[in-house]
Amino acid sequence: MVSNLFPLFSAQKRIWYFKELSPSSAVYNIPFVVKINGKLNAGVLKNTINALVDRHETLRTAFFSIEGKPVQLIREQYVVHIDQRSFEKAYNQDDIEIAHLIRNEITQPIDLKNGLPFRLKLLNFPHSEHVLIFSFHHIIFDGWSLGVFFKEFSQLYVSKMYEQKVLGEPTVKPTLQYIDYVRWQETWLRSDDAITQLEYWKNKLSGYKDLVGFPKNVSANIKANVFAKGHLIHFNIDAKMLHSLKLLTAQTSASLFTVLLSAFKVLLYKYSAQEDMIVGIPVANRQKQELENMIGFFVNTLAIRTSLSGDPTFKTLLTNVHETVLDAYLHQDIPYDKVVEVLNPTRNGIQSSYFNTLFVLQNMPLSRLDLPELSIESLPYSTDTAKFDLSMTLFEREEMISAAVEYNTAVYDKDYIQQIITHYLNILQVIGTDPEKKLSAIDIYSRSGKARPNDSQNHAFSLVPVHIRFTRQAKLTPEKIVIHHNNKTISYSELDKLSNRIAKVLFDKGTTSNSIVGICMNRNIEMMISLLAILKAGGAYLPLDPAYPKERTRFTIQDADVNLILSESKLKDLLTDQDAEILLVDELLKINDPPEDTFDIHTTIQIHDLAYVIYTSGSTGKPKGVAIEHISLCNLLSWGKEYFKQKFSLQKNMFLKTT
Repeated sequence: MVSNLFPLFSAQKRIWYFKELSPSSAVYNIPFVVKINGKLNAGVLKNTINALVDRHETLRTAFFSIEGKPVQLIREQYVVHIDQRSFEKAYNQDDIEIAHLIRNEITQPIDLKNGLPFRLKLLNFPHSEHVLIFSFHHIIFDGWSLGVFFKEFSQLYVSKMYEQKVLGEPTVKPTLQYIDYVRWQETWLRSDDAITQLEYWKNKLSGYKDLVGFPKNVSANIKANVFAKGHLIHFNIDAKMLHSLKLLTAQTSASLFTVLLSAFKVLLYKYSAQEDMIVGIPVANRQKQELENMIGFFVNTLAIRTSLSGDPTFKTLLTNVHETVLDAYLHQDIPYDKVVEVLNPTRNGIQSSYFNTLFVLQNMPLSRLDLPELSIESLPYSTDTAKFDLSMTLFEREEMISAAVEYNTAVYDKDYIQQIITHYLNILQVIGTDPEKKLSAIDIYSRSGKARPNDSQNHAFSLVPVHIRFTRQAKLTPEKIVIHHNNKTISYSELDKLSNRIAKVLFDKGTTSNSIVGICMNRNIEMMISLLAILKAGGAYLPLDPAYPKERTRFTIQDADVNLILSESKLKDLLTDQDAEILLVDELLKINDPPEDTFDIHTTIQIHDLAYVIYTSGSTGKPKGVAIEHISLCNLLSWGKEYFKQKFSLQKNMFLKTT
């Protein structure tokens, strides 16, 4: 075997496979663009880059596969030639041609096999103006590496420019290289410490059912895809709000990061109504001093799982999150990819297996070039890609926090993300003022505490499917009567438990998102149990009126491709000649199994998934099915609730009856 040929680090393997799946994607490019005013010496620039490539093996590493297995080849040497382009016109940030050129450069894929794992382009303009465009591939680079790169770049450039040694200048090649870390980790993964850390994550993630994220608001039939198109929206947390949050950290001994993360989890809870959630957080993973000045891919991701059950106060939640994060830090050495490999959860698509939202607080010094006699400023850029459905990144400054949300444009639109940002800032305002508030009392709609329920476009609750709203209410008022019919009553708790029991039956028989389940029943309590059960299992219900002719019922069942029908013993003779399997709810409820009061399917329901299907009368031909999405049902109920409250000056909520 070639002596400078090595296997990949576990996280590198993931990125390599993604690169193979989508070779034209720039999703793992790490760009950095700067404008330089002054006489930049292109020759010294070239020598500086080559000195860095000579110092750090990662910058001259190639990646390819042998017999289907990825390997990395460390080249002995590699001479870098800087791609340059000169313009006769002066630099203008609004110039379409220049903007297009910069965007094209940072979104071009990097050839890991034949070239270097980074790329550099220099644009020269009149009046000693320049734009320097860096593009690094994540397989050998991370955010910390950017700081190392620019620190050494600045020192080496000055040294070579003035032919004199600079204080702190790296003069000797590092004794340790990234590949030494890869070897160490391969050995460490077989150690008792690694086994202990892996057991921690096994226990922490055990029983987690589903990805929890913000409900998508773009109607598109897509699969989870790390190569998604993305967009970036910036916002700020001002000095006054930051001050109140820092006071909270002083009162609780929690960090600013855990305060911001806890608020983010409240936001996610308000949108998803899920009490068990995981959010990913990245860590630099450079605890050892020897790793601090290395260029390489060290960053690890921790899956922070939190329970928001029991309607705790924000301060209680903060304590929980803070302890969980500290615990996770103690077990951060094990690569997330290794955890996923061992636990092997079943998921669709190629996205992260336990979370699709990422939360980041950057409190490292800003990466910057510092060259004498040259004025340097960073230029804004966007790769128009998204690694997750939604990532929120916050940058801590002296007087404020600047932040950005990167989102998958196939899942969310700009207005929706703006709404999420507004609600997040509202939560920060509330917890900074009153951290003892229970989660249910935190109003996300207004910083003043006055909600605006009539503004449906800003009403996050309207995006929560009806059956999830019901479950939440059942936990708040378990003993309250929810249905009174023919001298029979049932409480929220009983309805929740019994519908869970039927939902489990449906789920075990294959009901999932957008499955259509028929329901042929009289109007009674069992019918309400069945409707909730279908929605909880992830399906959409299809009403089959017992009074309809058999021919119409048969046509509807066949046309909708129904495989399961919920009915009752009194009506079973109406369905004897149907191809679908008939489940008699009254008989199922007689079985002495304990109610599935702890059963939680966690089916992935999006607001554009089907809630129910109804058929037209067929007076002008054959009956036609009309598919109703969850968002339509939510909007109907929200509108009806507010409309009738105002129309009849009702002091209490009312249920909207439709026929």
